[in-house]
Amino acid sequence: MLDWDPLREFAATQEGLFHLHDAWEHGISDKALSGSRFVERVEGFRSVYRFKHFPSGRWHLYLTAFVWSRGEGVISHGSALEVWGLSDWVSHHAEMTLPLRWKKRKIPSKVLAFFENLPDNDVQWAEQFRVTAARRSVDDFIAWGIRPDLALQAVDEATRRGRPGGALFHRKDLRNLRILLS
Repeated sequence: MLDWDPLREFAATQEGLFHLHDAWEHGISDKALSGSRFVERVEGFRSVYRFKHFPSGRWHLYLTAFVWSRGEGVISHGSALEVWGLSDWVSHHAEMTLPLRWKKRKIPSKVLAFFENLPDNDVQWAEQFRVTAARRSVDDFIAWGIRPDLALQAVDEATRRGRPGGALFHRKDLRNLRILLS
């Protein structure tokens, strides 16, 4: 009889989500997964499964994308602004920066991929996934150029001194501010 408990405990830290490779590492075969009545595939994300009894949280799409990327992807751009609470941007995709070596891989339709090898100081943990740091998130959103009004909102919100905990960064730290103001 299979022991699902170690995989279930592992997945509990990720809203019940896990990657096929995680199942293999915990001794669960493809056949056992497909025959299980308490595990289901996550639609739109190849090789991602979830235990049915775990509820989905606010950042379910972003966490699912992170699990799909096996921890190599970083939530970025507008999605990161949403996580940081810096703008009214609401994405229908998980905007995610993936390592350059991922360019030829098939990307799920629910992931809007950007490719770059991010330096460690541009990445932080939020909830159970990695996200670009606030300054990097705003810079990337400005450079993306799709909603200057929301980019300016993010700059104002992040640099406001009266914000709880103080400003996240100073305007002079932004590489792309001149793009927004021109």
